[in-house]
Amino acid sequence: MSPSFTKMRPRTFLDEKFFSAHSTSEELSEYELFQQALYRKEIASSQKTESSWLDSVSILPFDCTSCGKCCRTIGNVFMSPEELLAAAEFMNMTADRFIQVYAERKIVDPSSAKKENVLPWILLRNEEREQSPACVFLDEESNQCTIYPVRPVQCSTYPFWSNIMESKMRWNEEVRRRDEDSDYNDSEPSSSHSLPYWSPSGGGCEGMQVLDKENMSSRSIGVPLDQAMEQLSLYQRADRRLPRTGVSEFIKNQTSSVLK
Repeated sequence: MSPSFTKMRPRTFLDEKFFSAHSTSEELSEYELFQQALYRKEIASSQKTESSWLDSVSILPFDCTSCGKCCRTIGNVFMSPEELLAAAEFMNMTADRFIQVYAERKIVDPSSAKKENVLPWILLRNEEREQSPACVFLDEESNQCTIYPVRPVQCSTYPFWSNIMESKMRWNEEVRRRDEDSDYNDSEPSSSHSLPYWSPSGGGCEGMQVLDKENMSSRSIGVPLDQAMEQLSLYQRADRRLPRTGVSEFIKNQTSSVLK
């Protein structure tokens, strides 16, 4: 299987720029609104072929707790050229300086390798922290992303990723128990106390809740399905643009260094 965001950490263009879910009509140009309308039409069409498990779901139980754990899950976060430029501007830096400070390495796209003045994809750097490695943009004191308005699609679309949205089982496998749920009760398999805790290696999300037959159609709190599908489509578009050859080479080198 070719590499994709699915293998990476959940850590973002109107087509190229990927308008975010937080954009409002006031913030978008007329052209962007037109593109957004086309984009939503594409989403509506794609929903017809989605797995039948979503047919009985109107709201997906997810509410971000701002725990910052997705930014401390062991993995890789890639940033597209457009995202790189947006983040550099947000940080009031040149693109070259941004790459120098925040990139672990450049990911070469063979189709543009010989072109001049073309920004690369980059792998974001991780920093060693007390409990686990963390994204370089995770502020240790506030536990917030310091480039949140321009964070990568890989981050902003989590947990509505292809692998998680594949089935109810895959969704439930991503759910994690909250730290405050300290009293484990194995006699209640459907309760939050039976869920695993988040870990740097295992990942998962404590803002998600388990879907079962009783609550799949009766929930009133969470993310409406159409919005979740919008995020899924954004993720899939970004994932398709990831330069597979460059990432495969990186993963191969990474594996070789571990084996040595």
